[in-house]
Amino acid sequence: MAMSAKQDRPNILFVFTDQQRADTVGVRNPVMRTPVMDRLCAEGALFRNAHTPVPVCVPARCSMIFGQYAHKTGCFDNGFAMPEVTPERPTFMSALSEAGYQAHGVGKMHFTPDRHALRGFESRDRSEEGQRSVEDDDYLSWLHEQGFGYIHDVNGVRGEMYYVPQPSQLPARAHNSHWVGDRSLDFLRNRDRSRPFLLWSSFIDPHP
Repeated sequence: MAMSAKQDRPNILFVFTDQQRADTVGVRNPVMRTPVMDRLCAEGALFRNAHTPVPVCVPARCSMIFGQYAHKTGCFDNGFAMPEVTPERPTFMSALSEAGYQAHGVGKMHFTPDRHALRGFESRDRSEEGQRSVEDDDYLSWLHEQGFGYIHDVNGVRGEMYYVPQPSQLPARAHNSHWVGDRSLDFLRNRDRSRPFLLWSSFIDPHP
């Protein structure tokens, strides 16, 4: 019996965390308590022997979205530009969009050189790191609307202390992780239900 279009094209939720080691998830380390991620591992796909092709953020993300090694994308470090999306070089988001998916991204994407680029997404809720303005960052704009515009380093202080835990200057409800979760839920509630969806929920470094 032929499968329906809905059955043939499953919805895709892609949860992505930044700079998170494999041993910081409870399913891989019993010392850690990560019940939500453990459930995702149990009910979704868990790759126990996966390795990044490049140990730097932008080129690693570039290789992931294009499905090519750095020597093919030409992106070797954070200062390098990602190649343009073309029919000959699609991203997995653009391929799914072309197939009829409603592709939406939430959170940090680190697309260079244009942080506004969609790169195959139909829409995005943007939240990037570094100094930026409320005009080009949805999370920062939301923080200002909530009365937290006085906080300078909303995702933690860059520098020598960047890779160790820092106390957040924000209440839990205003933390970037909470915002990414809320925006993701908003998309799921309001999405076009006539189409399958790709939702990429991308969380900034979990340490602040």
